[in-house]
Amino acid sequence: MLVQWSREEDMAQGRYHPVTQCKLSAGLDKDGNVTEGGTLKLGQQRLDQAGHLGLLSGAALLAERVARRDHQADRGDLAGMGHADRRAAEAKAEAERLAAERESQRIREAEERARREVEESAAKARADAEAAARAEREAIEAKARAEREAAERARIASEQAEARAKAEAEAAKLREQDAERRRVESEERAKREAQEAAERAERDRVAAVEAERQRAERQRIAEQEAAAKAQAEREANKEHMRRINRAALAGVVAAGISEEQGKALIKAIASGSVPHVSIAY
Repeated sequence: MLVQWSREEDMAQGRYHPVTQCKLSAGLDKDGNVTEGGTLKLGQQRLDQAGHLGLLSGAALLAERVARRDHQADRGDLAGMGHADRRAAEAKAEAERLAAERESQRIREAEERARREVEESAAKARADAEAAARAEREAIEAKARAEREAAERARIASEQAEARAKAEAEAAKLREQDAERRRVESEERAKREAQEAAERAERDRVAAVEAERQRAERQRIAEQEAAAKAQAEREANKEHMRRINRAALAGVVAAGISEEQGKALIKAIASGSVPHVSIAY
């Protein structure tokens, strides 16, 4: 059976811990019963002999246990040896123990480096994932912002176009109303001017008729006055001539001519019948 969590799932389960692997093994008999078993865990966290925190693999633990077991066995075998052989065996066992410890230390250091590399890789993966998530989030936000700005620009452009269309329609309506008003005013002005012209023509006609009447009346009066004056002048002239003729008649009668002959003579002189003789009136 293999149970494996993804790194994202593992990071979400409680506190962070290094990557580890646990291997279970078991032996079965012919009836299927478990006869033996074991566990191998890689990445176990422990304190080494120097007090440093390290990771020991199962192989390192196994090597350390084998070294300790052999050292203990050698110490038991030393009990039956001589003094010189015992010192040589102890020196050999100590050298083997030190070699095992050095090997264990080398393994621990290698595993520590591997752990650091894993942690650094995980940190880098987290940073990369966060950067990718941040970039994706920023891209989504930028896209949403661009869409909002585009929608806002479209809305403003639509409102401006609608406002322009409305203003143009209102301006066209005002132009039509102004043109209609000017047309009505022009027609009314033309009617008014025609009426005024007709009234003026009628007034002029009436004035002309009245002037003609007055002129005729003045002429008639003048003619009457002239006729009366002429008549008066004629009457006065006649009276003057009669007065002169009476005076001349009186002179002729005084000269010894009869009145009838005097009248005939004066009449002949007045009519121009007597040459070189005239009466000065």
